[in-house]
Amino acid sequence: MKNLNFPLRWRISIFTALIVLASSAILVVFINLNVSRLVPNAATQIIGYTQGNVTITPNVNPADQNPAVGNQQQPGTAIIGNKASGSSVLISNEMQSLVNKILVGSIIILIITVIIGGVSSHLVAVSSLKPLKKLIGKIRALGADNLADTLPVPNQKDEIRELSISFNQMFAKLNNAFDSQKRFNAGVAHELKTPLTVIKSNISAVLEQEDCTAENYKELCQTINQSATKMNLMIEELLEMVSQENASLDDNVSMETIIYDVCEDISEMSSKKNIKVDCVTNHISLIKGNEILLYRAVFNIAENAVKYTQTGGKIHISCVDEKNQIKIVILDNGIGIEDDKLKKIFEPFYRTDRDNSNGHGLGLPLAKSVILRHGGEILVDSTLGSGTTFTIKIPK
Repeated sequence: MKNLNFPLRWRISIFTALIVLASSAILVVFINLNVSRLVPNAATQIIGYTQGNVTITPNVNPADQNPAVGNQQQPGTAIIGNKASGSSVLISNEMQSLVNKILVGSIIILIITVIIGGVSSHLVAVSSLKPLKKLIGKIRALGADNLADTLPVPNQKDEIRELSISFNQMFAKLNNAFDSQKRFNAGVAHELKTPLTVIKSNISAVLEQEDCTAENYKELCQTINQSATKMNLMIEELLEMVSQENASLDDNVSMETIIYDVCEDISEMSSKKNIKVDCVTNHISLIKGNEILLYRAVFNIAENAVKYTQTGGKIHISCVDEKNQIKIVILDNGIGIEDDKLKKIFEPFYRTDRDNSNGHGLGLPLAKSVILRHGGEILVDSTLGSGTTFTIKIPK
């Protein structure tokens, strides 16, 4: 059965049907054998009873009979003797005994057949589910420290194979989530440690000076203020990422309004770099969601486009209403992103080597989280030195 390339449900169904067929065949065969053994004996007994109590008169010509005789007998008439009533009782008893024997024999054969069929079905079930039992044992052996290990995938195309593949995919996602969480924790620790180290080192330097001037204290206060401001901004961004998990998605959101608001809000930044920003929309249907979160997601991407576009560059933002979704495209002709770093830009605290901004690497992760919460997807395509294109698709 292991070599059969059938789904598990078909293997169990086929073998159960074969067991039922075999059990029924055994039942029919044994009942017929029992009947074949009992019926001839009963027939012999019945024949014996009838031959001993019935008289058959020969055929007589009616013309030769005495017309004076009142009770005339028809030719070939069987005359049952005085023992006719007793023989009838014996025949009836013999038939009843035959029926009882067949009934008892059938019940015994039925019980034996049920036992054989039940044991066979159990063996088939155990054999069919043996791979599933092994799979359960291997799943139990997996933990947070070995999620990268994969389950073996059987060659036969059945439910066990599909289950193994599904579990491997799930474990891969969990492993990525754990790794992302570790990187996130490490990023938070690093981002908080850096300003705290700056504050501590500057305070230590001032304290070690014997003749500190008011100017020294002023510089120290400025450094502490800058570091505290940086930590405060990062904590606010982290809190925003956490709070959005429980944010309501019941607003009637106009993406057209959001696009124009974003274009207006980045105009001051873009004008300082002489960057031209084009906004194009058509009649956009309202969607259910959270207006603040969606604005924040689009703004973060547009803000990045301004940051990484050279002076005199161009940014194009469009929003179109397609059949089943709303598509937003944010395109710039900035510095671009290397291919090996495209997959990392949505990780918290990740910043490229050429990132000279004061950000914390949380803008794009926040944007992606918002889009995913709205059931959409965010795609990015970039060519180093030519620009980057972000495409957001949100289902209606």
